[in-house]
Order: sequence, then structure tokens, then C-alpha cells
Amino acid sequence: MAFNVYSFAFALTILVSVTSQPADLPAVLKELPEEVLFRVGEPFELNCEVESGDNSNVKFEWLAEFKDLKANPNVKQNDQKLVFKEMKESDEGLYQCTAETSAGIASTRHVKLRKLYINVPKVSTQKVTPVEGRPFQLACPPVEGYPKPKVEWMKKSVANGVLETFLSPRIFSPQGDLYFSNATEEDVSKEFHYVCLVTSPAVDKKVPVVEWEVQGLAKDDKPSDHEVVRQFVNGDLTAKVGDVTEIYCIYGGNPMPHPDWWKDGVNVNNEPGDRVTRYNRSKGKRLLIKDTLPEDDGQYICVVDNEAGKVQNHTMHLTVVSPPKFLKKPEKRINVKVGQELILPCEFEVKPAGEVAWTHNTKVVRDGPTNPKNSAPYNTIKYENNLKIDKVQKSDSGYYGCRVTNSFGEAYAETLVVVS
Repeated sequence: MAFNVYSFAFALTILVSVTSQPADLPAVLKELPEEVLFRVGEPFELNCEVESGDNSNVKFEWLAEFKDLKANPNVKQNDQKLVFKEMKESDEGLYQCTAETSAGIASTRHVKLRKLYINVPKVSTQKVTPVEGRPFQLACPPVEGYPKPKVEWMKKSVANGVLETFLSPRIFSPQGDLYFSNATEEDVSKEFHYVCLVTSPAVDKKVPVVEWEVQGLAKDDKPSDHEVVRQFVNGDLTAKVGDVTEIYCIYGGNPMPHPDWWKDGVNVNNEPGDRVTRYNRSKGKRLLIKDTLPEDDGQYICVVDNEAGKVQNHTMHLTVVSPPKFLKKPEKRINVKVGQELILPCEFEVKPAGEVAWTHNTKVVRDGPTNPKNSAPYNTIKYENNLKIDKVQKSDSGYYGCRVTNSFGEAYAETLVVVS
């Protein structure tokens, strides 16, 4: 699938003011994050701030999708702040701040409030006796939570419970379970257990999930076959532009195997400092993409060899997507003369394709001469993804917002147009 890039020229001569604005100009709102997390039972507030301009006579109002904030005794608005006495699960949802100024009604993006939580199973101690020289794994039960809890394995002293980290080229944990390329005597001890812990912003400390005791080693009845054994590999996966992407190809055996990585027929092992590299403390078991780009989309193959057993390989496809992202942020404030033509640009990249909506003073801008309820009644038309006003009038002053959405997110930017 092609990576969709929408970019349109700002083709008109207008006066643009971006610095040294007089304090008495109408207020411009500061951008808010797309998502804000909260803990149930704790106080919380959302703040709608003015980035520039005069805020002395601004009337702020917070809105919530499918909620009547004025009827909720747990919520009150304190000027530009929305204050929750005690957060509840029902407070999850979309919120938006509007600000009525002398120039019109400004608005923020929709802010998604989501609760932090983690559901931890009862901790148990498991025992295992792996086969000497053979691969084995220690399972860590998946833990439900938001955001997704991070997994960490440590060694725990049986005598005093002290935790300590450990590093070994034979041992690796990709997404939960702990994989051993081959079992050795150093994995066995009555003095320590392997413990799986999770961390989450929903709790203040690491939470144990399971403990494992490696009791001893069983004898291998085929000690010389040197088989390369698949332990964990990714299937086809999806990644967002800008994210860190990790692709796993974990095989065990004795000697320990080392994967080589290929993308669309090109070797991508690269060097340790490169953006895409296998050199990241995993001995090649993980291909690390430090900053995912559209061109990372493609087919990946790991070829695994321990120079003794049969060579193995695995193929997977990475699909790179993008929530909407502005290629060039629209100006915060634009000055324009009566009678001029004005085109407001909305330049963005997105994959898969997104929907574009324009608003003027929070009212939806409609194409053509019709004037449906809650639409802007001006001589505005959409020009591809830009917004065009043929001959600017005084009534065209106000706040124009461009909102782009797809299944992976939303981008919103607002421009104050001052007509003189």
C-alpha cells in the first residue's frame, strides 16, 4: 500500500503575523495532547491554556462527548480548568475546550481521557527441569492493563528476597516469556529463582507475576544432533511511523545460533549505531528499528545458523501506518484584508487515508451555498484539503480548525484569521 502524502501550496499573498503580537489581540489556545491518563479514585484536572494574545475577557467552556458535565456533581469548571474531585471509570471519554473571544470561538482538539489499570494474577512458584544443552523457556502469564504493562525478568534471592538483574547472550525475553538458547549448569540454583515482574503507571512499584525454580538438568539422549529450534518469532505485524519497532527471531540450539536479517532481499544487519540494526544486546535475536519510517514497510526474513545444524529461516511482513501528522503546522494567526482571496492550507501525511473536516468558530464548514444547521454560513468552499474564501469579508474573521482523522489517531490545528 502506498504511503499517502497530502501537500498543497499556500498560493496567495496575505499578511502573516507570527511574532511580536500585541497583547490585546484575541487569544490563541495552546495545543493539548491527544490522550491523557488518570487513576481511578484520585483528583484530576484538565487545563485549557492561552498560548498568546489577550485572555482577560475569554469565556472558557469544557465539553464532553455523550456527557452532561454540568449535571455531574463530581466535576466543576474553574475558569479554564476542568476539575474532577475523584476520578471514576465513567469519566473516560472525549473532552474539548472552547474559548469565546472577541474574534470568535476557539477550540482545542478532542482529548481522550483513559483510566490507568492493571490486573495482576496471583503469584505462584513453578518448577522446571530442562534438558541439558537444549532450548527451554519460562512462561510469564500475560497481564492485562492500560497502557500495556512492561515485562522484566530478574533473579530473586531465596534467602532474603533481594532482586538483581542478569545478562546473558543465551537468555532473552521478547514480549513476556524468558527464552534460553540452551540449558547449562549456571541456570540451576537453589539460592535464587527467576521472577517475572511488570511495571505500569497504574501502580507505584514493580509487581511480581510468577517465580520459577530451575531444579536441575536432565540428560540429553541425543547430545550431538545440534538442532536449530524455533522458540519465538513474530508473525506479520504493524508499526506506526515514529515508533520504536522490534522484530523478533529467537531460535535455540547448541552451539547458540545467530540470525542474519534481510528486508526485500537486502541485508539489514547494519552497524550498532544505525537506525535499523541487529546489534542491540540480543545477539541478533531482535531487529531494532529505532525510528520507524514509511520505507521500513516490507518483507523481512531472518536466516538462522549455528554452523552445526540445519539452517532455518522465517519470513514476516511489516506494515507501516501513520496517524495523521502535519507536514507543516498552520500558522497560529493570519492577518488578511477585506476583499482578498484566502486559502488556508492543511498539509499532512497519513496511512491509511484519513478524513478531513474544517470548522469555523466550532461550526462545521460545508461546501457550496447551502447553510445547514451548525454549519458556517460563509462563502467558503473546500479546495481539495485546503479551505478557500474567494473574497474575504469582516464576517470571515474567527478561528478555523483543520481536523484529520484515521483509524490510528487524529491531528488538529487551528488558525485565527483577523480581517481588517
